[in-house]
Amino acid sequence: ELIERVRLNDPTLTELDLFGKWIGDEGACELAEALKGNTVLRKLDLGGNTICDEGAVALAHALEVNNTLTELNLVLNKIDGWGAAMLACALKANTTLTTLTLTANNIGDLGAAVLAN
Repeated sequence: ELIERVRLNDPTLTELDLFGKWIGDEGACELAEALKGNTVLRKLDLGGNTICDEGAVALAHALEVNNTLTELNLVLNKIDGWGAAMLACALKANTTLTTLTLTANNIGDLGAAVLAN
């Protein structure tokens, strides 16, 4: 239901907290598709959802075209260096995201280096 509200651009949905809802990669991919056309959501908390690289890559593609999301929390997931690198690449095209939290993932030195650049 919440993902559908994102897809439908519900004007009352400016913040979405899905922390610990175990949506995994499948849920992250569905949400990423919905984010591509959303012009309302500003804050999205996807912490603690067992999201891996597949979900991170889908979210990265959404960030390339979404221009309203300002905060994305991905703390306590299973994203590694590849997913972090894809998110970093998306940030080059995205001018509105000001906060991306990746604490307690497995981004490693590669992911950290790419994000730092």
